[in-house]
Amino acid sequence: MKLSYGNPDASPLATTKRRKGVRKMKRCQCAPLIAVAALLFAACSDKSSVPNVSQPATSVSQVPGCLSSTGLYRSTASFADFTYQFTISKLSLDFVLPDNCTSDSIRFATSCKIEGDTIFITSVDTATENARCPCNYLIHAELEGLPLDRYFVVCNRIDDGVETAPYSRYVYRDDARGTTEEIVYSNGFESAADTAGWVGYGSMQLKSDVPPGGGKYSLFVSGGCIVPHAAFRIGKVYQDSRFIVRFWGKRLFGGGGVGLGLSRSPANGIGVGVDDSTWTRYESQDIFYCPADSTLWLNITAGGFVAGAILVDDIQVVKVK
Repeated sequence: MKLSYGNPDASPLATTKRRKGVRKMKRCQCAPLIAVAALLFAACSDKSSVPNVSQPATSVSQVPGCLSSTGLYRSTASFADFTYQFTISKLSLDFVLPDNCTSDSIRFATSCKIEGDTIFITSVDTATENARCPCNYLIHAELEGLPLDRYFVVCNRIDDGVETAPYSRYVYRDDARGTTEEIVYSNGFESAADTAGWVGYGSMQLKSDVPPGGGKYSLFVSGGCIVPHAAFRIGKVYQDSRFIVRFWGKRLFGGGGVGLGLSRSPANGIGVGVDDSTWTRYESQDIFYCPADSTLWLNITAGGFVAGAILVDDIQVVKVK
């Protein structure tokens, strides 16, 4: 499929289907007819298919004390330090926040908020004095009565008024997705080092405008006629594989998008257009097939015949099976 990015009013790029939370590429232009049919079906049905909208029950707290620095609870937080189980009745998750030791058994004040398909878990550091020894603190959360089969979980941490997001990822109810996945590349653009290896014919800068839980910086990309404006070589794929891309995006002016391909050019591959002027979570609906012995590229375009600019943050390239 040939994709191009540019002014959304003058470009053939497929637009994204609007909805709160995650945005996905349209597959057809029959949404109005489908919506009408759905309403008629709902009106004639004996049993409503609308999920239970009662408020989910949430519980989140820090496990008292300091944990071991081995195994799951090592000193540097990573995706391996986030675990969850999502059954029919309950979502249980645990994640680790590393810090120095403190005399306080409970150092993090915790809270949970659900907005659409996004769960925000916030941990505020309340310790006043720290020792030099490293320590790991476990945050445990349980949520019951969740109506959806998939949620995006953002774990925010606040230290002295500074907010970061050590973890942000999707969770799936057991057997809901039907596939397993592996994150092969992720980038939150928190420092100049995070732009190393990126090439292109546009302008790339770090900006302090960030999405919810997006840390301190996002990546600003702008450009003109020559594309891509920013590209990163994920690497060689040694067996037939399939990939999707997720990210936060914000349109500043003109048009733009993020895609996957077999070269630096966004002409062949899959892509998601960034068309919202507020921060929005995007995910490609199309799955990109990458044959064995090919090279996978991540491309960002902002502009075309008309100059454009977008912000992106928390990009994930995910291998699905």
